[in-house]
Amino acid sequence: MLRSVHFTDINTGYVVGDNGAILKTTNGGAIWEIQTSTTSNQLMDICFTNANTAYVVGANGTILKTTNGGTVYVNENKLTESAFTIYPNPAKNKVTLTANNDFGKETLVGIYNMQGESVFSNQISIQNTMEIDVSAFNKGMYLVKIQNQNGLFTKKLVIE
Repeated sequence: MLRSVHFTDINTGYVVGDNGAILKTTNGGAIWEIQTSTTSNQLMDICFTNANTAYVVGANGTILKTTNGGTVYVNENKLTESAFTIYPNPAKNKVTLTANNDFGKETLVGIYNMQGESVFSNQISIQNTMEIDVSAFNKGMYLVKIQNQNGLFTKKLVIE
């Protein structure tokens, strides 16, 4: 099953779906070519940040990235242990951020759209769980950034 379609211009488009499927057209959809994908997981969405760079998200935390216009996608989900988790992801109404340890004093939490614009910002302290209402967010992919004394940690979030 195919799940998400994104056109970067009138002729060039991409579609993602089950079994790691990524297809590309350069003629407005008349012909679709299979692209190299490094996963067999279900893929849910694709988002281009410019003509050559795209992120694809899918089941089991799959995050793929291309920097060459979609010819090859590589797995970006390389973290073996994460500073925090986001659930549910994909989300519709609210998400919960949970830290592996307390976030600590003066922890900044920000959510950014793929154009780099801040859509949520908050400062929290000495807790390990935070709930955020995302019901007003547009559908698509976002970056969640948490910055504290331990560093800067980023994860992708999909809003359905």
